[in-house]
Amino acid sequence: MSKDASSKYSVPSIKIKRIVSFLPDNQEVNSAYKARLFTGDINGITWLDSGLDGILCYISDFQLKSFFIVLYDMYTFETLFKYELYQDSYKKALICADGFLTLEVEYGFLGFLFLQDVCLYH
Repeated sequence: MSKDASSKYSVPSIKIKRIVSFLPDNQEVNSAYKARLFTGDINGITWLDSGLDGILCYISDFQLKSFFIVLYDMYTFETLFKYELYQDSYKKALICADGFLTLEVEYGFLGFLFLQDVCLYH
């Protein structure tokens, strides 16, 4: 995703600072976007909307020497979804269409639709 394209999906820094404030010292937010989670069947043909949307963060964990994708609720910052990325996971990630990222997992696919017109403040 280009820098110009990613900027319209970005999250205000105050929201990122809030997430960073409750992460352990060994974790770091690398990027954060407004997104909605979808699940796909093993063939990647049928997509189901999980109904979960929020702040999707790409987080480094230095103690575990691993990376995570974590979806937080936009208002309560509750963890809605968390997935550990393994060494070659990023090689299986594809941007299928503008603003839609797919990631192959053990029994199917995860899809993330990046949202652009979501108000992050009440």
